[in-house]
Amino acid sequence: MTAPPPSPNPFGADAPKQDYVGLAFLALPFAVILGTGLNALVVWVVRTLQAGAPPATTIDMNSAPALVLLGGTGAAILAAGIAAWIVLAPIKNPFRQGMLAMVCGFATVVFSLVAKPVDMALGRSGLLGLAVICLLGCALLGRRIARWRPA
Repeated sequence: MTAPPPSPNPFGADAPKQDYVGLAFLALPFAVILGTGLNALVVWVVRTLQAGAPPATTIDMNSAPALVLLGGTGAAILAAGIAAWIVLAPIKNPFRQGMLAMVCGFATVVFSLVAKPVDMALGRSGLLGLAVICLLGCALLGRRIARWRPA
C-alpha cells in the first residue's frame, strides 16, 4: 500500500473540508436580484406618489417622493447586504461575509439602474413586472441555495 498523495492545498491536512465557492456564486446574484426588485418597488411607489401631484418647479428634498426614494434606495441596498450576509453564514468568516455583502450592496446600485429605462418604456406596470421577475429569480435561487446547504 502506498500513502495517499499530499494535498495540493497549502494548508495540507488543516485545509477546510467544505468548499463554499458554490454558495458564494449563489448568494451574490440572490442578494443583488433581491435589492434590484426592492428598488423597482421603491421607484414604483415614487412614481405613484408623483402621479397625482402637479409637476415640481423646484427641487424639494422634503417631499414625499424624495424621502421615499432616498430612504427606500438605502433600505434596498441594506437588504441586499443583509441577505448576502445571512446566506453566506456557513462560511463563518465575518470578513468574507462582510466584503461579499458590500459587493452585493454596490452591485445592487448598478443593477437598479435598469428601473429607469423600464419606467420610461413601460411605466409603473413595467416596474411592477420587474419586481415580480426579481421575486421569481430570488425564489429560484433560494431553492438552489436551500438544496446546496448541508443538512
